[in-house]
Amino acid sequence: MKSFIQTVLAVIVGLFIAGLCCVLLTMCSMVAIIASSDSKTPTRANDVLVIYPQGTVEETEGGFNFSAVLQGGLPTNEAPSLRQIVQAIDLAEKDDNVKGIYLCFDQMAAAPATYQAICKRLESFKQNSGKWIIAYGDSYGPSQYYTASVADSIFINPMGGFSWGGMGGAMIYYKGFFDKYNIDIDVFRVGKFKSAVEPYITDQMSEANRLQTVTYMRDIWDEYAGVVADKRKLPADSLEAWANRNLTFLRPNELPEGFFDGIRYRQDMYALVKQMAGQKEDEEFHGISVKEIITNAEKDDKDDKVAVLYAVGEIVDQSAGSGSLQIVGEELVSEIKGLAMDDNVKAVVLRINSPGGSAFASEQMWYALQQLKTKKPLVVSMGDYAASGGYYISTPGQYIFAEPNTITGSIGVFGVVPNVERLANSFGLKVETVETHEHGAIQPPLKQLDLDEKAMIQHSVEDTYDTFLTRVSDGRGLSKDSVQEIAQGRVWTGKRALGIGLVDELGGLREAVAKAAALANLSEGSYAVQNYPAEKDPFTSMLEDIKGGVKLKVSSFLFDRDGRIEQEIDRLLNQNPIQARMTEVPAPVK
Repeated sequence: MKSFIQTVLAVIVGLFIAGLCCVLLTMCSMVAIIASSDSKTPTRANDVLVIYPQGTVEETEGGFNFSAVLQGGLPTNEAPSLRQIVQAIDLAEKDDNVKGIYLCFDQMAAAPATYQAICKRLESFKQNSGKWIIAYGDSYGPSQYYTASVADSIFINPMGGFSWGGMGGAMIYYKGFFDKYNIDIDVFRVGKFKSAVEPYITDQMSEANRLQTVTYMRDIWDEYAGVVADKRKLPADSLEAWANRNLTFLRPNELPEGFFDGIRYRQDMYALVKQMAGQKEDEEFHGISVKEIITNAEKDDKDDKVAVLYAVGEIVDQSAGSGSLQIVGEELVSEIKGLAMDDNVKAVVLRINSPGGSAFASEQMWYALQQLKTKKPLVVSMGDYAASGGYYISTPGQYIFAEPNTITGSIGVFGVVPNVERLANSFGLKVETVETHEHGAIQPPLKQLDLDEKAMIQHSVEDTYDTFLTRVSDGRGLSKDSVQEIAQGRVWTGKRALGIGLVDELGGLREAVAKAAALANLSEGSYAVQNYPAEKDPFTSMLEDIKGGVKLKVSSFLFDRDGRIEQEIDRLLNQNPIQARMTEVPAPVK
């Protein structure tokens, strides 16, 4: 007994020490981040901007992720954000010290519209500055190669990999898992293309979902192939033939001529880049990274401002902590109200990168944006996604921009109600309800819904869908019948959305800001562009993480290595029952 107590005490002390170490590590990380953010890294003569994102490039910078630290990860995303990459290119274009850009995309992951935005900005960098761009990769996927195609020269490692075999992906279907563990899912939806619920109720993709998925993938691929054909002077029919052949398993020296300008090892590239930049041969190569060069940005103190309000992530009613990118309805409403009341803000650009989410939160943000629009111009700029609830909140915009590869539309609504009564029964647990009226104890996920209760929820879903159609009809000046034809939950690329009236013009954030300024009668150079919401400091983010409840993904150490199943179950149990959210984009398999 004595040894047992000693063991328990030792475990408690060990856990306390481990927790203390985690807190100390977190504090040190915060101090380092704050210190580095206050220091500048000036450019030097004959410098080179090195764009080498290692990880996923998101729209904006994520918060300080305390949960990740506790699990041995990094407190912030190591890769720069799209916003940071574009800002770095802006600065390099104007800085006489910077002679060119060295691209390495082989460890980068991003959505197609993000690659497209970077590609377009690199192209304008060359046109505006006359400076060079060189690209190198140990390997290239279609997205990386498409973005690198604007470079003056493209190089690959002798043992490198090159994937040019079209687009494809894989989706996880959870029905078999739920069946195995006696979990029941009641689904309510409107629209034959509203396929976000499919993984819960079937083990295969519907024909409608397959049609829309293949269609937007083909649109994106055609955009990639068109740019590569133009920039690399390769025949379009040959690119299509090579895609059907799939060049993935060929060595670089076996690839068709024209894809690459040279085959080199990474360490040999620095000598070439040094020579291009005019650096001395006997000196070590020096370049400046994205996160280093943006420390030199000067604050613009002009009184008149065009605000860029970022709405990034899934739309939720309540925050789940600072580690993930989310649009918390009440928080964004507060930002919108503040911008509406700020006399220095002359126009607002709503930058949306969201697959949607809570229908309730979407409606609250829609109303706040409608109120803002009565006071100042509102322009919408769509990023990777502006679908379902993401499109819902775009409808107040006076003018809407989308990238050709933006995924948008998905005008539809669904409801998902999980039930674990059978699972509980299998463990000997039973739920008894007491009610004064017939439906006084609707208690999912512990009690099965009856037919009347299911009918009530279906009516709510249909009513929300009708409201959604009205918002689109009023915002876009389309009849409700015509909106119904292009709705049904179907997703569209930005290019197709332009043709059916869901957006006004193809373009990025830069074009949206210029349009907002023009609507506010602001002349070029007379206003500052300011981003909202303001970035939170690491200490505030950590406190929010602790307040929201730090989550340790136990399942990832068992059978669910990437946490996908746990994440899905957590979403089902905690999300608003009525959702305006698009289907999951298939994860690329190459």
